[in-house]
Amino acid sequence: MTLDELYRTLPNGFHDAVVHSVTVDYSKREVRFNLSLWVGDLEGQDKGARYDYRDGILALYHFGYYIVEAPDPSYPYYGTNKITIDTGELKSLRSPPAVKLPPTQEGMFVSWIYVFEWNSFIYVAARRAELQWNGKK
Repeated sequence: MTLDELYRTLPNGFHDAVVHSVTVDYSKREVRFNLSLWVGDLEGQDKGARYDYRDGILALYHFGYYIVEAPDPSYPYYGTNKITIDTGELKSLRSPPAVKLPPTQEGMFVSWIYVFEWNSFIYVAARRAELQWNGKK
């Protein structure tokens, strides 16, 4: 499954997901995001559930690259205790990436991860994305 396909299975995709930590394992070629996903329903009847979050781990397997742009210096990202993201397919960007991305092997998807607090992107190429939920629903 690609990151975009996984996005479409979630109530709000990865929009406003809060990233707690990221682990990059170069020997296994895996990236793991420990995060809280927004699963609330803004139009639902239960007003208390509108802003529900659920913890999980987003894993990217057999990655080709994991490229982090430097945070925008005009954004006050120092001192923030969280980063909030959204994701999408590379072809959905209005402008090309600020960094030159390397070529990928056949069968890899290429996606962007936008970090709101940094006003910058993380670019990933991998063969498979998977979400593992933590705890109760």
